[in-house]
Amino acid sequence: MHPRFAYLATSLAIVASLAMAAGPAATPARAATGDPVLINEVLGSTTGTDVEYIELFGTPGAPLDGLSLIVVESDDEPANGRIEFRLDLDDTDALGENGFYLVGTATVFSNYGVVPNREIPTNRIENSSYTLALVETASVTGGNVTGSEVVLDALGVTDGDAADTFFFGAPVIGPDGSFLPAGGRRVVDGVDTDTAADWALADFFLGSENTPTAGTGDGGGPVACFDDIARIGAVQGSGDVSPCVDKLAAVQGVVTRVAVDLLPGAGVEKSLDGFFIQDEGDGDASTSDGIFIFLEGLSDADRDDYDDVQVGDRVTVEGEVSEFFGLTEITAASITTESLSNPLPNPTPIDLVALEGALEPYESMLVQTGELFAANNFDFDRFGEIEAYPFLAFQ
Repeated sequence: MHPRFAYLATSLAIVASLAMAAGPAATPARAATGDPVLINEVLGSTTGTDVEYIELFGTPGAPLDGLSLIVVESDDEPANGRIEFRLDLDDTDALGENGFYLVGTATVFSNYGVVPNREIPTNRIENSSYTLALVETASVTGGNVTGSEVVLDALGVTDGDAADTFFFGAPVIGPDGSFLPAGGRRVVDGVDTDTAADWALADFFLGSENTPTAGTGDGGGPVACFDDIARIGAVQGSGDVSPCVDKLAAVQGVVTRVAVDLLPGAGVEKSLDGFFIQDEGDGDASTSDGIFIFLEGLSDADRDDYDDVQVGDRVTVEGEVSEFFGLTEITAASITTESLSNPLPNPTPIDLVALEGALEPYESMLVQTGELFAANNFDFDRFGEIEAYPFLAFQ
C-alpha cells in the first residue's frame, strides 16, 4: 500500500501572442473600444488575508495563448523593475462567452462566490507600488523589465512615493489617502483611453464595489462545490468517492499530522507532501471528519507560504477536490492559519476486526485502535510502512 494512505503514531490517522509559437497567428482579442484584450480590474491588497485577482476583458471566446501577466516592482528601491510575478497563459486559456477571464486566489470564491478561471496562490500582487502588465510571452526575456516587452495593456498602482518608477507608459492610480489602493477597476468595462480617468479605486474592505467576473463557457474553470466554508464531512460524503471531485471546496479544521518531511528509510526521497486536518464533525457517523491536504505540484516559492503549518494550527484551506486511489484530498490553492496551538480532536475508538476494512467513515481521522500484531514489515525500511492484522498498512 502506498505510504500516503495511512498513518499510525500514538493515535492513528487512517488513510484509507496570442500565438507566438510556430504556426498561423491567432486573431488578437479585441475589447469593446477596438483595443487588444485589456486588464479590466485588479485587486491585490485587502483587509485580512489578501484577496487577489486580475480580470481581463475582450472579444468573447478569444484565445489568450501567447500572453503573460506580469507584476513589476515599482517602488524606489534597488529591485525597481524586477518582475515579481509572471503568469504565462496557454492554449487552455480563452476569454469566456461573456468576454471575461479571471485569474485569482481561491479566496475570491469564499468572499465573492466567484470561481477564478485560473487560480494563483496568495501574495502574488505587490503590497507596495507596482505595475501590472499584459504582455506577449515571447517578449519577456528575463527577470527584469528590459524595454523590449510587447505590451497590450498596463496599469500602475502607487502608494504615493513621488520617487517611484512605473513602466510601459501605464496610467497610474492612487494613492488611496496615504495608502496603496486595494486595486482598481475600469469605470466602464473595456473603455480604455490610456488615462487614470478610466479607473476607479477598488475597495480595501471587500465591498460590492469590487466585481470579479469569471469567464463563462469554455473559458470557465472548476465550479464551486459549496457557497461557503463547508464541513469536512460534506466534502468527504458518505460514499467511497467525494461528491466534490473536480470541484472547488473550502474547509476549516485543526492540523492533526504534518507529513511534508521525508519518510524514514535509506534512499527514500518521497514525502507524503501534505498534512491532515479534522473539524468538529457534521453529526453524520457515515462521513469522515478528516481530510488530507495535498501540496505536491506547488513551486518552491508557493511552498514557502505553506511549509510552516504545524500540528495544532487551525487552518482554512481552499482548493480542488480529488481522489487518490480512494483517498479524498484537497490540493491546496490557499491556506490561511486562523489560530495556533489548538487542542487536537479526541481520537475515535474503532475495532478494526469488527469493521472488516470498512474504514471510509474514518478516513484521515485520528483514531484509537486495540492491540495490533505486525504481519509483514517488508516495506518498513523503504517506506516506513508495516502491515498489521487485519492486513492494513500503517506508517
